[in-house]
Formats: sequence, C-alpha cells, structure tokens
Amino acid sequence: MAHSQNSLGKSMKPLLSSTRVLWFLFLGSLVVAVIAAAGVAGDQGLMSAVGMTVVSFSAGAALLRRSFDRAVRRHLHPFDTTGGDLAPVRERLRKTVVEVDDQ
Repeated sequence: MAHSQNSLGKSMKPLLSSTRVLWFLFLGSLVVAVIAAAGVAGDQGLMSAVGMTVVSFSAGAALLRRSFDRAVRRHLHPFDTTGGDLAPVRERLRKTVVEVDDQ
C-alpha cells in the first residue's frame, strides 16, 4: 500500500508522541544497546550500541520535554491565557533569562 509522505507523517505523529511508546523506545532501545555492546563483537556491536543509544536518548529527551511542558501548564494554570499553547510561555522565559544575563 503506497502512502504519500504527508499521510504517513500524519498517521505516525500521534503514535510516536504517545507516552507509552516513548517509554518503550527509551527503555527498549537502552536494553538493546547494552545487549548489542556485550553480545556482538567488533565494530558492528559498537555501532549498533551507539545507534540504539541515540534512539533511546532521543525518546528520553521527548519524555523530559513533555514533563517540563506539563509542569509549566500546572504552574501557569490559574493565569493561563494562551489556550494551552506554550510557545508564548517559552518566549517569555527566554526573554527573562536574557534580561537576567544582561544585568
């Protein structure tokens, strides 16, 4: 079944942003990386371990970002005028950090 790039991307995004899938990718890839490093000899084992570690850390970073976004939403809930969009909040935080650094 042939899919265009747009339809495939639209169908994969909700799946890959699921918390369960991210945890599976994080932990599963980390386990595979350890097994590949210990069980496969030579450069192939090393490169497999490095690749799976990159996948694992990417999923972990997505989980951390999601956790940060939830914490910001909880903290700003009484004053939230953004409708759930965190881009303006991130921009305000960046401006605050820049102002503090300039002083």
